[in-house]
Amino acid sequence: MASDNEIIRELADWFIAEMRALAARQLGDQCELLLCASDLGVDTPRIRHILARIEAAEPDVSVQGERLLDSMLRQLVYFRFGAALESRARFLDYWVNQRRFKGKDMFSVSLFVNLALQQQEFLTDQAKQYARTWYLRHPEIRAIRVRAWAAQGLNSAGLTAEAKRIADEVVSTRQQDGSWDHDVRRTLGTVYPLLLSGQVEPSALSKSLEYALPRIGRGYSVGLGVKATAIKCLTKLGWLPQPVIQEIRQKICLQGGVFLSHTATDKPAVRKLADDLRSAGVRVWIDEAEIRAGDSLMGKIQSGIEEMECLAVALSPQSVKSAWVQKELNMALVSALSDRSIRVIPPLLETCSVPLCLRDLRWIDFRSNYEQALDDFLRAVEAQ
Repeated sequence: MASDNEIIRELADWFIAEMRALAARQLGDQCELLLCASDLGVDTPRIRHILARIEAAEPDVSVQGERLLDSMLRQLVYFRFGAALESRARFLDYWVNQRRFKGKDMFSVSLFVNLALQQQEFLTDQAKQYARTWYLRHPEIRAIRVRAWAAQGLNSAGLTAEAKRIADEVVSTRQQDGSWDHDVRRTLGTVYPLLLSGQVEPSALSKSLEYALPRIGRGYSVGLGVKATAIKCLTKLGWLPQPVIQEIRQKICLQGGVFLSHTATDKPAVRKLADDLRSAGVRVWIDEAEIRAGDSLMGKIQSGIEEMECLAVALSPQSVKSAWVQKELNMALVSALSDRSIRVIPPLLETCSVPLCLRDLRWIDFRSNYEQALDDFLRAVEAQ
């Protein structure tokens, strides 16, 4: 049986891999992963680009007809990253100030009220008072996860005595094995808001993680939401070693990086591509920005390729004849074979004879429609 440390390591590796594929995930999964990233202190230009893309794809923040839970998760991510200020203000006005949440399920509303309490500057005085006392108006709520979120919400409202009472009450309902109802999902979903509330000593919840981790390791309840909540709980409990957190941050910061291999003749076109990629939140390695006087040319190129996830070989009649471009391509292919799995994505700048080793790869045609090609290139970079 895997030890807790081994399972924690596996969860960290899983999270790094999921963040690499973030752009290809469904909205709900993106939000779960981004909330993990927020707890781990991870914020990158690529994340900001994905946040902007999410906001642009869902401009109607009143989200009439959409489940409140889906909408709330998106807004919670915006709040955590300090993004989409106008979207958050309109959302809270629609759902809180106008009380459109009435009649929705209690779990969704409880999370929503907690979100509102953390952004009271957007509420009218009447709505602010209503949100602060919402949990007190509903003492009949018995669902254990909602009660756990009540502790966090009441604490945000400044009602710490009530928050402490409910938190202690929730903890007292645990089974002897540290679980709630012998269920991994429910257990983690209860531990996390209790940790956020600050009303329960983290050490008092260790037993619950000791219950959940081995079961995750054995494949019980291994959905994305469960694993994401496990990582958030581990982070809040301090069970993720600092070196592991630093490794996660470093690897995610490097994700999506593109090494632009090109010739001097193609420099103007490649500079434009580099600028557009950076504007889209992609980390770019280009020789004129990275190599300084006195640097080892081969050493810098080698380290640049090792740091990036993608090699973009700019194809033109000049580059396919370039010995330097061939050297960079060879280094990337060696890196891929040594289990780094660097991807080669060739942008075709001008009509030329594509090298034999690249003919089986998908290349992006920049010869006619630049904007469409740039969009295709970004999708290829962000693909798993």
